[in-house]
Amino acid sequence: MEKIYISQTELQGRNGLSRSLSCRFAETPFLYFFSALSFILSFLVFMNMIMPFFSGHFKIAFSAGNIFQFFLLTLTSYISWVLKKTANLRVHIHGERLIYELKEKDAVSFTVEDIKSIQFKHHQWVFGFFLVLKSGASYHFPMHLERLDYVLDTLSFHRKDLSRTAGFSKFREKVVVLDHMLAHNRSYLSRAHIKSLSFYFIYPFYASHTWKRLKVDPNKVQRDTSYEKKMETLCHKVNIGISLSMLAIVVLWRMHI
Repeated sequence: MEKIYISQTELQGRNGLSRSLSCRFAETPFLYFFSALSFILSFLVFMNMIMPFFSGHFKIAFSAGNIFQFFLLTLTSYISWVLKKTANLRVHIHGERLIYELKEKDAVSFTVEDIKSIQFKHHQWVFGFFLVLKSGASYHFPMHLERLDYVLDTLSFHRKDLSRTAGFSKFREKVVVLDHMLAHNRSYLSRAHIKSLSFYFIYPFYASHTWKRLKVDPNKVQRDTSYEKKMETLCHKVNIGISLSMLAIVVLWRMHI
């Protein structure tokens, strides 16, 4: 039977928050990695798909492997574009005041009372939300902006009318879960390096755990470090198991020869 998690408390919001926010993926290594991956995939798609297509070898051009390469190229190119598009975005929160800053443009400062509405939708294929001001101007906050819950909780505390907007709670849950995953990835990757790769296979469990905590109490936005340590221990055991399995396969293969 599927478990239903009922929230025992309501979202209260938070007052007096102060922080400067940037995009989680804005780090240069991320941009370089996905850009290089896109370049490599472009070459593979050109050689394995486009060249055979113009040579009349349609079965080769549209094989399952080549279609998968094209899908990966599309995905990595999109991610690279998003990283470059949002790399210079900065949002500064000082209590009720927000400062929206983009490179090559002047920073815009406004308070929560200047906001007319909040709209959850895509902007140039980047999902997030718009804050529409009473002046008519609107500003996009992408989903991968770090600690986006700071903005949402500030609105929830000072503008209850905005927090009742359709999709507000669900979107907040998604950004908190995503931010926890990205924050853990950044800290764990620097400690475990290549050993952390197996953690990506158990991230769905980590995301599910965070989501359940938010369902019970939406005000719990802190990362569950004890659960993270348990998952990291499991990750290490998985690494040992994979290493021993690979060693056993090599030994058996050599003995067979």
